[in-house]
Amino acid sequence: DFGLIEMTRERVRPSILFTLSKPCPTCHGLGQILSKDTLAMKIERWFMRAKVARAGRKFELAVHPEIADFLRNDEADRIRQMERATRIKIKLERDEDLALDEYRIISLEQEVDITALYQTSR
Repeated sequence: DFGLIEMTRERVRPSILFTLSKPCPTCHGLGQILSKDTLAMKIERWFMRAKVARAGRKFELAVHPEIADFLRNDEADRIRQMERATRIKIKLERDEDLALDEYRIISLEQEVDITALYQTSR
């Protein structure tokens, strides 16, 4: 009647939460965990910070077996790429007790868990 047009802003992309995560297999989609790519990038950033801090040259990386397979993918062996980029030796270990989005890093020189030293928040 008044010649007005109503406009709304429609969301055309999924939210960042759903882009960077996937449904949790434990709670069947009620919660969220980090995607494999996101977790791999988080681990790569950890090693880059450890390199800058000169934390050592030999580490053991413990991850869930699915993540270990993802990191050792033949096409893009991310462990080998991280080793080349940081000049750090990384021994990959499979740990069934870890959740899909958890990892543990042990300094092989000091034989101590140092995961929390160079970790950032989610």
